[in-house]
Amino acid sequence: MKYQLLPVLVDLSDSRVVILAGDSTREDAVIQMLLLLSRCTAHLRLIAPAPSPRLMQAVRDSNACVISRRYVREDLHGADVVVCMYEDSDVCDDVFAFCRTLGIRLCLTSQPGRSDFILREGSDND
Repeated sequence: MKYQLLPVLVDLSDSRVVILAGDSTREDAVIQMLLLLSRCTAHLRLIAPAPSPRLMQAVRDSNACVISRRYVREDLHGADVVVCMYEDSDVCDDVFAFCRTLGIRLCLTSQPGRSDFILREGSDND
């Protein structure tokens, strides 16, 4: 039997949220995720290698913190929620294992079947 997804509202206002973006992650998708999550928490961090000026402007607009480098496991320490936007399956596997071990809620955008949740911006939020 296949079950349906249940839409759930979650208060992230006090949550520490980390977005992991890889080299091949679409910039527009990262910006959209930044702007969406910045409306939900004041504790937002983006880890991305070589962010473009456009992405840096979005970081400033979202009041997020940015760390310019590829993912390392230590980036997840203290996180409550992780959104991994990497396409690299080795990175996704590592993030998945680490989040499962520490009980961190996880969204793998390239592997939604392994995620704790899927992010979609609601049309009635505007």
